[in-house]
Formats: sequence, C-alpha cells, structure tokens
Amino acid sequence: MKKRLLIVAGVILVVALAFGMGFWKEAQATNQKMEHILDLSRILTLAENRGSDWAADELMINEIETFSKKNLYKKWGNPTESAEGAKEDIWILSEQFRLIVDYDEHERVESVKVVPST
Repeated sequence: MKKRLLIVAGVILVVALAFGMGFWKEAQATNQKMEHILDLSRILTLAENRGSDWAADELMINEIETFSKKNLYKKWGNPTESAEGAKEDIWILSEQFRLIVDYDEHERVESVKVVPST
C-alpha cells in the first residue's frame, strides 16, 4: 500500500512539474515577444518620418494583435486616455500624433491606428 502511494505521489509530482515548465516556457516566450513591440518613441519617429499609416503597419508586422491590454500597459504604461464603452485606449505620442488601440471582448488587441491629433 505504501509503495502504491509513493508511485501515485511521484506521478502527480512529475505531472505538476511538466505543467509548471510549460507555463514557464510560455511566459518566457511572451516576454521575448514583448521586447519586440516598438517603443512609443519609435512609433512616433516612424509616424513623423514615414507617415502614420507606415507606423501602424509596422505595429501589425510586429504582430501587435497577439498581445493583450495588460501586455501593452506593461510595455507602454497606462494610456493617456481611455474610452471604456468603446474598449479603446489612446496614447498621445506628441502634439501631432496619437496611437489608438481597440480591443476585442477578451481584451486582446483588435486594431491599431496612428492618427494625426485634432
């Protein structure tokens, strides 16, 4: 009986370790991907030099839509403005440009736009 209990405990421990390693690897992959998100200053530079559409396209090329609201807050800090009902955040990049991010119902990035300030 004692031997069975040890075997069951060992199996549970191995399964728990496997799940823990899987979660750890996923967290590391997300952190590495977050390093590739453009900084707000780089987005502004692209918008000023190449145009707002170019800056937005660069964000999409870097797979911004695979990130969540939480990831963006971690990378860019809290937005300058938020529209709760519209599920939208706005970062003011400069007097000339704003970055607008829309989210889906799961708070994943749905679309991103760099627009001239009005």
